[in-house]
Amino acid sequence: MTELQLRRSYVKVMYEWYRAGLKMSDGSHKVIIDTYNKHKPLPNGYTVKYTDSWCATTVSAAAIKAEKETGIKFTSIIPKECSCPRQIELFKKLGEWEENDAYVPTVGDIIYYDWQDNGKGDNKGVPDHVGVVYSVSAKKITIIEGNKSRAMGLRTISVNGKYIRGFGRPKYSKLVTKSSKKSDTKKVVEKKTATTKKPSSTTSTTKKATTSKPKFKAGAKFTAKALAVYASASASKSSANKSGTYYIWDTEITNGRVRITNSASNAGKSNQITGWVSYAKIKSQFS
Repeated sequence: MTELQLRRSYVKVMYEWYRAGLKMSDGSHKVIIDTYNKHKPLPNGYTVKYTDSWCATTVSAAAIKAEKETGIKFTSIIPKECSCPRQIELFKKLGEWEENDAYVPTVGDIIYYDWQDNGKGDNKGVPDHVGVVYSVSAKKITIIEGNKSRAMGLRTISVNGKYIRGFGRPKYSKLVTKSSKKSDTKKVVEKKTATTKKPSSTTSTTKKATTSKPKFKAGAKFTAKALAVYASASASKSSANKSGTYYIWDTEITNGRVRITNSASNAGKSNQITGWVSYAKIKSQFS
């Protein structure tokens, strides 16, 4: 894989969790915590609780999941930690830390925030939050974050903006396969498409998503009876079983699954996705 493909493989995991609308209020964020806790050894022997802050946990869990999907050691360049300050120290040990707030990041870089930043000079305070750079356009950075208002979310800030603490710069180049070393080693700057563009599948070990459009409309009502709900279109295991009245979030079918929400008025709204379900299981209700 090229460096660009590696970066996109990592960001793709974050994006899938964001599109799935994982959040604390319905417990769907537990799939992220579980991914982190199942990967041994645990840093400092600490098992993350479902009630803990989970921004750094998400950054780490995405590396674990990308590694599992591709067989490539993402955790060797993205240190596993549930603490922002400790994760920064690990990036420093790897020689992957960028202190300069004015640095223009690349897709797949890690950005840290300090909410006490006064906006003067280079911020060297204690980090409070972290996310993954999804796109960079002109002087704007779009970031995907775990635990943004207790859910997966997007944030757009200015380059060298207030609250930036610094950046983790994973050395994806270390993971580039021999056949790809001659291609795509330049810095990646992508157009801002955070709310519409899905990161492409970039590895032969990941199943290619198949997409089709059904006849029903977004907001279509159906009844669930112990229906398996998944965190993403490609998740191998369900994260919960749901019963009751639900609604189609949008008209896209990916890998035989559709996104659902708990209210017709939430159809199409970001962070309002209950999860993904098998279209075959509910198809008869729309015939």
